[in-house]
Amino acid sequence: MNIKSIVILIFILPISIFCQIDRTRSWYFGEGLKIFFTKDNQLNVKTGLNGVAGEGSGVFNDSSGNLLFYSDCCRMYDSNNSDVCTNFTLGSNGSSSQSSILTSVNDSILHIFSTSSVIYNTGFKNGGFNYSKYDIIEKKWLIKAMTLEKYSAETQAFVNHQNGKWQWVVRHSRLGDTLYSYLLTEKGLETCPVISHVGPFYDDWYPGQGKLKFSAAFPTKIRTKARIVNPSNPKYFFTDCFTIDLYDDDNYEKPKWFVHPTHDYNVDVIAIPFANRCEIPPLVRIFPINEYEFDNDFEIEVSDDVFILGYPFDLTGGKELPIWKRGTISTEPILDLDNLPKFLVDTATRSGMSGSPVIMQRNGFHRLNDKEVTSKDILGRIRLFAGIYSGRIGAENNFETQLGIVWKQIVIEEIINGQKLGGIDFQKI
Repeated sequence: MNIKSIVILIFILPISIFCQIDRTRSWYFGEGLKIFFTKDNQLNVKTGLNGVAGEGSGVFNDSSGNLLFYSDCCRMYDSNNSDVCTNFTLGSNGSSSQSSILTSVNDSILHIFSTSSVIYNTGFKNGGFNYSKYDIIEKKWLIKAMTLEKYSAETQAFVNHQNGKWQWVVRHSRLGDTLYSYLLTEKGLETCPVISHVGPFYDDWYPGQGKLKFSAAFPTKIRTKARIVNPSNPKYFFTDCFTIDLYDDDNYEKPKWFVHPTHDYNVDVIAIPFANRCEIPPLVRIFPINEYEFDNDFEIEVSDDVFILGYPFDLTGGKELPIWKRGTISTEPILDLDNLPKFLVDTATRSGMSGSPVIMQRNGFHRLNDKEVTSKDILGRIRLFAGIYSGRIGAENNFETQLGIVWKQIVIEEIINGQKLGGIDFQKI
């Protein structure tokens, strides 16, 4: 690390830490009680706030720790104690362990999550797990108590995403051990949650006592989307979420995925079987990469253009289609870097691109050999499936080398043909 890098770290790190501390200076405990921690560690106690929450409550502060909004089970109030929920309730109840969470990813849109183990009732407009959305700048509601699930425990929790920008809100099932993790980005809430079975087991009708906290865990399912054709008009379609189990047993000891038969997890690619062709409903459309007609008589070369098809920062190209990020093959693809079947591409990729197919594209006149013209020579555009993108070197800094890692196409064939199941040693880490 050079001197300039050391100086930047010295100045930025304390600022980041103090900003996080300032955010949490104001606390609201329900029953009208507010506590404020001053910068010189003095404690100020104030009464007279609104709200009837007997247990969990929510608060949202500005970057200096000043109280902007607070919530009990059913209402949200501003810093002047004015009721912002003039004609609806947030949907929780006063005895929920964590009745409401108030958060924002940009300080302009406020997201409110409310939960209750009381089953949602259309007459009382409360119960279950609910989501509201408030425009802080325009001072208006965008979403009012939208019910995401009628059956929910009274516990929920909030945690920052590993990229430092997005957030997760996690709730517990009313019965059983299921956790539902909802991703919150600058685009809004992803209402199709990530599902895992690592929570405490609730087996009675008044579950979820206490707090929901986070500890290290491993995924048990993955979530993806499928294109569903409209039966009344095949030209139109929509997308829907579905999940794929990663294990064949309830104890998570029998993985379903296959790893590379020679290099194991040193190859950052796995294969997960999820359905036979005959099991897929006729209205569901899938698009396997190996069914596309590529120009396989040709080979990829160093300096060829490639496109990485993915969803950087969860962005789409419209109608759930991927973004095509351009790159250039930077190392000889016939060589194996580090004795592994991979090569590098020069590209400025971002989070959301891992696992993307990499397509080589070349325009012009393409000949199979330099000696003579043949009927297989092509004038125009050719495309080849080059492999799978897994991440970039220097991912911690957007201004580093920005070289991406691509695993060769043959890796997929070797994994599927090898049928070597993955291990579970990582669960012990």
